[in-house]
Amino acid sequence: MVAAGKADVAALDAVCWHLLQYYESETADYLKVVTWTKMYPSIPFITSLNTSEPIAQNLVIATKEVITSAEFANIRGHLPLVDCKKIDPEIYMELRRES
Repeated sequence: MVAAGKADVAALDAVCWHLLQYYESETADYLKVVTWTKMYPSIPFITSLNTSEPIAQNLVIATKEVITSAEFANIRGHLPLVDCKKIDPEIYMELRRES
């Protein structure tokens, strides 16, 4: 919408911006980054509060496999993901309070 002149501004996360530059470079060329937010440790992968710890650990293991395995390179495409770790949600809350 911004590139087409139908909007003045858009908020994109770093992964979407990276993918836009890779897959739609001509569109990205029409755009200008005006500011960046503070960097966070990663994009969050979220599950239900009712997810048990064993299931949560299996989700981390499976996600890490997809992110790091050559077998899934065609599925990942050009996503700039390098790892998956379970972190304390409080880390995000602290980062939010600092900004």
